[in-house]
Amino acid sequence: MEIYNEQINDLLNPKASNLQIRWTSKQGFFVENLLVIDCQKPQDIAEIIIEGTKNRKIGSHELNKDSSRSHSILTIYVISEVLFYLFSLKMKATSSKSSEKSLL
Repeated sequence: MEIYNEQINDLLNPKASNLQIRWTSKQGFFVENLLVIDCQKPQDIAEIIIEGTKNRKIGSHELNKDSSRSHSILTIYVISEVLFYLFSLKMKATSSKSSEKSLL
């Protein structure tokens, strides 16, 4: 998203402009109708950043010919799954008896 002239714009959906900040007890603060894209690998994120950068508003002034004149915010939500594997090791004691141990 981009904040430009006190308006919030969606850099991944240029037709969405003047978006509103909302708050709910479930979500906290969020930008209404902001496009969210699922990514499966880091390269997907890099491509989205490049696309958003292309859509930023830029304008020059005396001190900087390529000034963005805006602020951009990228939010990344990470959803991870932890997989546990159960390994069973048979360990022989010094006697002829055997024991079984489970490790997580």
